[in-house]
This record gives sequence, C-alpha cells and structure tokens, in this order.
Amino acid sequence: MSSWLVPEVIHGSRYDYKSEIFRNTSPQIPPEENSNDDITDFKLDPPSSPGNLKEPKEDLKLFKAAADEGVPDAQLSYAVELIKFSNGDSKSNELILHHLVQATSGRNETAMYKLGDIFYNGKLGVKENKEMGIELYKLAAMMNHPGAMEFLGFY
Repeated sequence: MSSWLVPEVIHGSRYDYKSEIFRNTSPQIPPEENSNDDITDFKLDPPSSPGNLKEPKEDLKLFKAAADEGVPDAQLSYAVELIKFSNGDSKSNELILHHLVQATSGRNETAMYKLGDIFYNGKLGVKENKEMGIELYKLAAMMNHPGAMEFLGFY
C-alpha cells in the first residue's frame, strides 16, 4: 500500500474542475444592471456557509456530486464531512480513506497532510506506518502546506 500514491500524485492535476457544479456558479449580471453602484451589495456565499443551507447533509450531497466528478477539493471536503457523520465503522473509514486518496492523487496538499497524519498516527483503522506518513508529509510540504512544513521542522 506504499507505492501507489506517488505516481498518481505526480500525474494528477489539482485544477481539473470538470464538475457541472463548478461550471456555472458565477452570477450573470445583465448589461443594463452592470454598474459600479450596486456591485458592493452583491455577495456570493459558498454552499457551506452558515444560513445558506438548511440541513448539513445537503453539504454532503453537494460535495459527493463534485467528488464523483473528480474534483480534488470536493473529494477532500467530502472526506472531511464524512468524518463528522462517521460512526467509526470500517465501511465509513474505507470511504473516507478512498476520497482522501483520490484528493491526494489530484495533488491536494491538505489531503496529503491529512492522509499523512492518518498513516503516521494509525487513525481510521489504518495500521500505523510512520514511513508512509512522513512521505505524505513531505509531498504536502513540497506544495507549501504549513502544517506539513511545521511537522517536518521547516519553520
């Protein structure tokens, strides 16, 4: 389980946003309304902002849809949201790990850091593997992740 991450991380692309969810999110302002007077009143809240969604599980559905499209940031967000709703069973842990690995393959430095923490400390039912954890921390640090850099002593 140690050699499969690095080639996927190298060949992935973090900016490959193919998801339909992210294609048409910018607001369309008609030309006659396009004036600088009203621009300060406009505010676009992210889907997970407080008050924007009535139910937290709606976030989970949106992240899953984007994660299934291969969006690394959504894969990370979906894994993080799954942790909140997880009961700690092996099926939940496997799903969380799957999405973290996918986000890591898409060159998401935060996913690399979180996966490094899981391996280094033996979390989510994963057997402790300090060597793999440090390799993931190094990958995250090469992408300037502050937590990974601090862990490795670069600060």
